[in-house]
Amino acid sequence: MTAFGHPARTAILGHLRTRGASTRGELAADLALVPKTIQYHVGVLAGLGVLEADPPAARSGQRTRYALHESRIAHLHAALTRHLGVDVDELLRTLYGDRS
Repeated sequence: MTAFGHPARTAILGHLRTRGASTRGELAADLALVPKTIQYHVGVLAGLGVLEADPPAARSGQRTRYALHESRIAHLHAALTRHLGVDVDELLRTLYGDRS
């Protein structure tokens, strides 16, 4: 859970959700973050399996485009819902309001 609590990571996830696949350079420019910061946090998120790289990580670099791994996120969402015993979407709406 703490992996998703960092502001840079939530910004990256939000950016990819709304804008789609992006390079680290695009993320840094759009989010006004230092490229090394993006590199670190993209690595953490990729390590958790919530990001997909195209081309695959074996050829990572500035040309690699990162996107949300939708099925992995859905799996984590379902697990969290089961663990908390509440609908995560409902909880987020209660905490932060409807952002759709």
